[in-house]
Amino acid sequence: MQNVDVIAWDLDGTKYKFHDDIYDTANNVLYEVVTRKLVDAGRKPLPREDVFALGQQSYQEYGLSWMIFAEKFDLDAYELFSEFNINMPMETVDSEASPTYKARMRQTKQMGVDHIIFTHGSRAWARKVLGKIDLSEEFNDSSIFDVSHTQWTLKQNGRAAYDKLQGLYEFNPDRSLMVEDTARCLLGAKEIGMTTVFIDRAGKLAEKPDYIDHVYPDPEAFLADFIAHRNKPTLG
Repeated sequence: MQNVDVIAWDLDGTKYKFHDDIYDTANNVLYEVVTRKLVDAGRKPLPREDVFALGQQSYQEYGLSWMIFAEKFDLDAYELFSEFNINMPMETVDSEASPTYKARMRQTKQMGVDHIIFTHGSRAWARKVLGKIDLSEEFNDSSIFDVSHTQWTLKQNGRAAYDKLQGLYEFNPDRSLMVEDTARCLLGAKEIGMTTVFIDRAGKLAEKPDYIDHVYPDPEAFLADFIAHRNKPTLG
Protein backbone atom coordinates (compact mmCIF):
# COMPACT_ATOMS: atom_id res chain seq x y z
CA MET A 1 0.00 0.00 0.00
CA GLN A 2 3.03 2.28 -0.03
CA ASN A 3 2.46 3.41 -3.62
CA VAL A 4 -1.25 4.27 -3.24
CA ASP A 5 -2.14 7.93 -3.72
CA VAL A 6 -5.97 7.63 -4.15
CA ILE A 7 -8.36 5.82 -1.82
CA ALA A 8 -11.88 5.33 -3.22
CA TRP A 9 -14.52 4.55 -0.59
CA ASP A 10 -17.88 2.92 -0.82
CA LEU A 11 -20.26 4.71 1.57
CA ASP A 12 -23.13 2.61 2.94
CA GLY A 13 -21.94 -0.18 5.21
CA THR A 14 -18.31 0.76 4.56
CA LYS A 15 -17.60 4.20 5.96
CA TYR A 16 -20.29 3.65 8.59
CA LYS A 17 -22.23 0.75 10.12
CA PHE A 18 -25.86 0.09 9.17
CA HIS A 19 -28.49 -0.12 11.89
CA ASP A 20 -29.92 -3.63 12.27
CA ASP A 21 -33.37 -2.57 11.00
CA ILE A 22 -32.00 -1.02 7.78
CA TYR A 23 -33.97 -3.32 5.46
CA ASP A 24 -37.36 -2.69 7.10
CA THR A 25 -36.65 1.04 7.11
CA ALA A 26 -35.63 1.01 3.44
CA ASN A 27 -38.82 -0.88 2.50
CA ASN A 28 -40.98 1.65 4.32
CA VAL A 29 -39.22 4.60 2.66
CA LEU A 30 -39.57 2.90 -0.73
CA TYR A 31 -43.31 2.46 -0.16
CA GLU A 32 -43.77 6.10 0.80
CA VAL A 33 -41.79 7.43 -2.16
CA VAL A 34 -43.38 5.12 -4.74
CA THR A 35 -46.88 5.86 -3.41
CA ARG A 36 -46.29 9.60 -3.62
CA LYS A 37 -44.88 9.38 -7.14
CA LEU A 38 -47.74 7.19 -8.39
CA VAL A 39 -50.33 9.60 -6.96
CA ASP A 40 -48.50 12.59 -8.47
CA ALA A 41 -48.61 10.80 -11.83
CA GLY A 42 -52.36 10.19 -11.51
CA ARG A 43 -51.92 6.46 -10.95
CA LYS A 44 -53.48 4.16 -8.38
CA PRO A 45 -51.21 3.41 -5.40
CA LEU A 46 -50.02 -0.16 -4.90
CA PRO A 47 -50.61 -2.24 -1.78
CA ARG A 48 -47.66 -2.12 0.61
CA GLU A 49 -46.84 -5.81 0.12
CA ASP A 50 -46.75 -5.35 -3.67
CA VAL A 51 -44.27 -2.48 -3.35
CA PHE A 52 -42.08 -4.59 -1.07
CA ALA A 53 -42.19 -7.55 -3.48
CA LEU A 54 -41.42 -5.40 -6.52
CA GLY A 55 -38.64 -3.67 -4.63
CA GLN A 56 -37.03 -7.03 -3.86
CA GLN A 57 -37.42 -8.12 -7.50
CA SER A 58 -35.91 -4.82 -8.62
CA TYR A 59 -32.92 -5.24 -6.33
CA GLN A 60 -32.31 -8.75 -7.65
CA GLU A 61 -32.62 -7.72 -11.31
CA TYR A 62 -31.13 -4.21 -11.29
CA GLY A 63 -29.26 -3.88 -8.00
CA LEU A 64 -31.46 -0.86 -7.22
CA SER A 65 -34.74 -1.35 -5.33
CA TRP A 66 -36.56 1.54 -6.99
CA MET A 67 -35.57 1.05 -10.66
CA ILE A 68 -38.40 -1.35 -11.56
CA PHE A 69 -40.96 1.30 -10.65
CA ALA A 70 -39.41 3.75 -13.12
CA GLU A 71 -39.65 1.21 -15.93
CA LYS A 72 -42.96 -0.44 -15.02
CA PHE A 73 -44.90 2.73 -14.25
CA ASP A 74 -43.03 5.27 -16.39
CA LEU A 75 -41.79 7.22 -13.37
CA ASP A 76 -38.69 9.40 -13.43
CA ALA A 77 -35.71 7.28 -12.35
CA TYR A 78 -33.66 10.20 -11.04
CA GLU A 79 -36.57 11.51 -8.94
CA LEU A 80 -37.13 8.07 -7.41
CA PHE A 81 -33.41 7.73 -6.72
CA SER A 82 -33.12 11.18 -5.16
CA GLU A 83 -36.23 11.01 -3.00
CA PHE A 84 -35.54 7.46 -1.79
CA ASN A 85 -32.07 8.47 -0.63
CA ILE A 86 -32.93 11.84 0.88
CA ASN A 87 -35.86 10.35 2.84
CA MET A 88 -33.79 7.62 4.49
CA PRO A 89 -33.69 8.53 8.20
CA MET A 90 -30.36 9.16 9.87
CA GLU A 91 -31.23 6.49 12.44
CA THR A 92 -30.10 3.93 9.86
CA VAL A 93 -26.54 5.22 10.37
CA ASP A 94 -25.38 3.20 13.39
CA SER A 95 -22.04 5.01 13.76
CA GLU A 96 -21.03 8.13 15.61
CA ALA A 97 -18.26 10.64 15.05
CA SER A 98 -14.84 9.29 15.97
CA PRO A 99 -11.90 11.66 16.54
CA THR A 100 -9.49 8.80 15.77
CA TYR A 101 -11.24 8.06 12.46
CA LYS A 102 -11.04 11.71 11.44
CA ALA A 103 -7.42 12.06 12.57
CA ARG A 104 -6.37 9.01 10.54
CA MET A 105 -8.13 10.35 7.46
CA ARG A 106 -6.26 13.62 7.83
CA GLN A 107 -2.96 11.87 8.45
CA THR A 108 -3.25 10.01 5.14
CA LYS A 109 -4.00 13.31 3.40
CA GLN A 110 -0.83 14.76 4.88
CA MET A 111 0.95 11.81 3.26
CA GLY A 112 -0.34 12.97 -0.13
CA VAL A 113 -3.30 10.58 -0.41
CA ASP A 114 -6.57 11.80 -1.98
CA HIS A 115 -9.92 10.39 -0.88
CA ILE A 116 -13.09 10.02 -2.97
CA ILE A 117 -16.45 8.32 -2.45
CA PHE A 118 -17.99 6.03 -5.08
CA THR A 119 -21.49 5.07 -3.92
CA HIS A 120 -24.71 3.48 -5.16
CA GLY A 121 -26.51 5.98 -2.94
CA SER A 122 -26.83 9.67 -3.75
CA ARG A 123 -24.43 12.54 -3.20
CA ALA A 124 -27.05 14.26 -1.02
CA TRP A 125 -27.32 11.18 1.20
CA ALA A 126 -23.54 10.98 1.39
CA ARG A 127 -23.40 14.57 2.61
CA LYS A 128 -25.91 13.80 5.39
CA VAL A 129 -24.02 10.70 6.49
CA LEU A 130 -20.65 12.44 6.45
CA GLY A 131 -22.13 15.19 8.58
CA LYS A 132 -23.27 12.72 11.22
CA ILE A 133 -19.91 10.95 11.44
CA ASP A 134 -18.00 14.27 11.28
CA LEU A 135 -16.18 13.64 8.01
CA SER A 136 -17.84 16.38 5.93
CA GLU A 137 -14.64 18.42 5.79
CA GLU A 138 -12.77 15.47 4.29
CA PHE A 139 -14.96 15.29 1.15
CA ASN A 140 -16.28 18.08 -1.07
CA ASP A 141 -18.91 17.51 -3.77
CA SER A 142 -16.27 17.09 -6.46
CA SER A 143 -14.93 14.05 -4.60
CA ILE A 144 -18.31 12.27 -4.20
CA PHE A 145 -19.60 10.20 -7.14
CA ASP A 146 -22.95 8.41 -7.05
CA VAL A 147 -24.66 5.89 -9.29
CA SER A 148 -26.51 8.61 -11.23
CA HIS A 149 -23.11 9.93 -12.39
CA THR A 150 -22.37 6.50 -13.90
CA GLN A 151 -25.80 6.36 -15.62
CA TRP A 152 -26.95 3.61 -13.21
CA THR A 153 -23.95 1.40 -14.00
CA LEU A 154 -23.29 -0.54 -10.79
CA LYS A 155 -19.97 -1.56 -9.25
CA GLN A 156 -21.22 -5.13 -8.86
CA ASN A 157 -21.50 -5.50 -12.65
CA GLY A 158 -17.75 -5.47 -13.23
CA ARG A 159 -15.29 -2.99 -14.61
CA ALA A 160 -17.82 -0.87 -16.56
CA ALA A 161 -18.66 1.21 -13.48
CA TYR A 162 -14.98 1.79 -12.74
CA ASP A 163 -14.32 2.76 -16.35
CA LYS A 164 -17.05 5.38 -15.97
CA LEU A 165 -15.50 6.56 -12.70
CA GLN A 166 -12.22 7.11 -14.53
CA GLY A 167 -14.13 9.35 -16.94
CA LEU A 168 -15.35 11.42 -13.99
CA TYR A 169 -12.19 11.49 -11.90
CA GLU A 170 -8.77 10.88 -13.39
CA PHE A 171 -6.75 8.34 -11.42
CA ASN A 172 -4.11 5.71 -12.02
CA PRO A 173 -5.58 2.31 -11.01
CA ASP A 174 -2.11 0.98 -10.20
CA ARG A 175 -1.80 3.68 -7.53
CA SER A 176 -5.40 3.54 -6.29
CA LEU A 177 -7.30 1.49 -3.75
CA MET A 178 -11.03 0.64 -3.47
CA VAL A 179 -12.66 0.01 -0.07
CA GLU A 180 -15.98 -1.91 -0.03
CA ASP A 181 -18.23 -3.95 2.24
CA THR A 182 -19.70 -5.92 -0.71
CA ALA A 183 -17.20 -8.40 -2.11
CA ARG A 184 -18.60 -8.61 -5.65
CA CYS A 185 -18.30 -4.83 -6.02
CA LEU A 186 -14.53 -5.20 -5.79
CA LEU A 187 -14.19 -7.52 -8.78
CA GLY A 188 -14.38 -4.66 -11.31
CA ALA A 189 -11.89 -2.62 -9.28
CA LYS A 190 -9.42 -5.48 -9.40
CA GLU A 191 -10.05 -5.91 -13.15
CA ILE A 192 -8.81 -2.39 -13.85
CA GLY A 193 -5.78 -2.84 -11.57
CA MET A 194 -6.82 -1.28 -8.26
CA THR A 195 -5.78 -2.62 -4.88
CA THR A 196 -8.90 -3.93 -3.13
CA VAL A 197 -9.92 -3.78 0.54
CA PHE A 198 -12.94 -5.56 2.00
CA ILE A 199 -14.56 -4.31 5.22
CA ASP A 200 -15.91 -7.38 7.02
CA ARG A 201 -17.71 -5.95 10.05
CA ALA A 202 -19.52 -9.21 10.84
CA GLY A 203 -16.49 -11.44 10.24
CA LYS A 204 -18.46 -13.62 7.83
CA LEU A 205 -15.97 -13.84 4.96
CA ALA A 206 -15.14 -17.54 5.16
CA GLU A 207 -12.60 -17.53 2.34
CA LYS A 208 -10.94 -14.49 0.74
CA PRO A 209 -11.44 -14.42 -3.05
CA ASP A 210 -8.37 -13.81 -5.21
CA TYR A 211 -9.66 -10.38 -6.23
CA ILE A 212 -9.63 -9.12 -2.61
CA ASP A 213 -6.19 -8.04 -1.42
CA HIS A 214 -6.89 -7.07 2.20
CA VAL A 215 -9.64 -7.63 4.78
CA TYR A 216 -10.29 -5.44 7.84
CA PRO A 217 -13.07 -5.36 10.46
CA ASP A 218 -13.73 -1.62 10.04
CA PRO A 219 -12.37 1.44 8.23
CA GLU A 220 -10.40 2.69 11.22
CA ALA A 221 -8.42 -0.56 11.36
CA PHE A 222 -7.73 -0.26 7.65
CA LEU A 223 -6.51 3.33 7.98
CA ALA A 224 -4.27 2.42 10.90
CA ASP A 225 -2.64 -0.36 8.87
CA PHE A 226 -2.39 1.85 5.79
CA ILE A 227 -0.54 4.51 7.80
CA ALA A 228 1.74 1.87 9.33
CA HIS A 229 2.68 0.57 5.87
CA ARG A 230 3.37 4.08 4.59
CA ASN A 231 5.61 4.79 7.57
CA LYS A 232 7.76 1.72 6.99
CA PRO A 233 11.21 2.59 5.65
CA THR A 234 12.00 1.35 2.14
CA LEU A 235 15.25 -0.30 1.13
CA GLY A 236 17.56 1.48 -1.24
